[in-house]
Amino acid sequence: MQQWNANAYPGIYDGLIVEASFPDAWSVLENTEDCISLVNYWTDPTRWAPGVVWSSADQSFVENGDAPTSCAAWAVAFKGLFTPADETGQVPASDVYDPQTNPSGVRGTLWDYSVAQLGRRPARAWGPVEKTIGHGFANRPLDTVGIQYGLKALMNGLITPAQFADLNAKVGGHDIDYSAQPQRTGADPAALTVVYRSGYLNQANNLHVPIIDIRGTSNVEIHDTFHSWSMRARLERANGNHDNQIIWDSFTASGFVIDQALESQAFDLKDRWLSAIEADTSTRTLAQKVVYNKPADAVDRCTITGTGIPGPCVIPQSGSPRLGAGEPLTNDTAKCQLKVMNRTDYFPNLFTDAQWSQLQQAFPTGVCDYTKAGVNQQATVPWMTYKKGPGGQPLGNAPQSVPF
Repeated sequence: MQQWNANAYPGIYDGLIVEASFPDAWSVLENTEDCISLVNYWTDPTRWAPGVVWSSADQSFVENGDAPTSCAAWAVAFKGLFTPADETGQVPASDVYDPQTNPSGVRGTLWDYSVAQLGRRPARAWGPVEKTIGHGFANRPLDTVGIQYGLKALMNGLITPAQFADLNAKVGGHDIDYSAQPQRTGADPAALTVVYRSGYLNQANNLHVPIIDIRGTSNVEIHDTFHSWSMRARLERANGNHDNQIIWDSFTASGFVIDQALESQAFDLKDRWLSAIEADTSTRTLAQKVVYNKPADAVDRCTITGTGIPGPCVIPQSGSPRLGAGEPLTNDTAKCQLKVMNRTDYFPNLFTDAQWSQLQQAFPTGVCDYTKAGVNQQATVPWMTYKKGPGGQPLGNAPQSVPF
């Protein structure tokens, strides 16, 4: 929330101390969609083609180094945000959406919760239930079209062509009611614009405050180590540097553990950093003041959890299924632009004719081209208001006091 709000509504925070952080909530929900589909495929061996077998190590390769328990944790923890059912009992049962008995009921997806920002699906996208009730459900920014799961693992010889083809042909996706479907999950175009403009997908272009990021070692559950470096990659893309961010990597072999010693040291450092910025009465911009007044000890460091002594830095980090499919470390492509599948993009004679035909059917519109920005990707517009409807408008300059 700190990094998310500091970019979308700059000025709320003077500085950030984040721990086991994510750049935002929405890019990690894309990871959840990937994991739910992958886990469904992996846990149903009856779907595998003859001769195709998936070990835990193979699954880890597709997840770009994460343990299979990581994807399973995502699926268990957050699937309820994707389904229209009210798993948490926040709405009276008589008011809950049901496609047959109560099609106008309250839907429990994160997209419907955010309908005031995302707006409703246009009539051309309506399914049978939407046509019956006369309006669309919330626009959904979720998309897996063109993602080649396991691409890095395939090209590094860690999984077989048969596994790659079978997985991508059968992993499928979800419809607007989050029922499994054979085709990939498709986003509503209007939602893609909003998630970038609004800052739901943090583009870091307004994020100039000092950031101390306390990172723990983890690739076995949801607090994956790479997220800190994903935030750094976004800062570098937006601002040309990451001078306002430092990462303190606290190493433990057993997964993420809160390091209270680092928390105390971070608080002291942040106090000195912000005090120096506050005392700077020059005409420098805030971004310039943050860097100019950066304390000498505000540097990246790696320690052993609970000891304060130097330890190994967890670089390179593990990742996610999308990073394993070739997405850049920025990890914020809601929907990729597509390119035609080309057999020469892979090793010669890598696929049999039958496997290549299988892949062409799996990707009828093409595969992700991560050399290009995502569809509708754009900078975050600061201080948006949704008073006049979905999509939002800039709130405008802050009011200024005027003497009588």
